[in-house]
Amino acid sequence: MSEGGDSGSPVFRDETGELVGLLFAGSANQTIFNKAANVEAALGVELLTAEASADAT
Repeated sequence: MSEGGDSGSPVFRDETGELVGLLFAGSANQTIFNKAANVEAALGVELLTAEASADAT
């Protein structure tokens, strides 16, 4: 699923396009990612969507 240099790339759910995490490590056989909610919590940030940005204006 992933190749060298892909670390840090966003991982999206195929069916919905929803962001589920950031790629951490992987190979042709398996890929490991950090869940988006865990990344947000660790960094003390909240990812904004287009809908959230529009609501703020």
